[in-house]
Amino acid sequence: MGSAREEKIAENLKDSGCDDCFIAEFTECSCQERQLRMLSRHRRCLLDKMHQCQGEIDCLDYLVYTIEKEQQDKDQKKK
Repeated sequence: MGSAREEKIAENLKDSGCDDCFIAEFTECSCQERQLRMLSRHRRCLLDKMHQCQGEIDCLDYLVYTIEKEQQDKDQKKK
């Protein structure tokens, strides 16, 4: 079993969405520069996913707004 430090790092990586393959590659790597590049690449990937999800949320918000606006217009015409 690894040291407490290695276990904490592995747990943090898992909590950060890294898969077992990434964690094994990261922990076996002895080059800190390479580890930093790996972390940076994973962070960019997460940001890309977040931006994609934000775009999808924006589309849903616009659809909700459009439907609510149509309903308000109908309600106004009834008055």
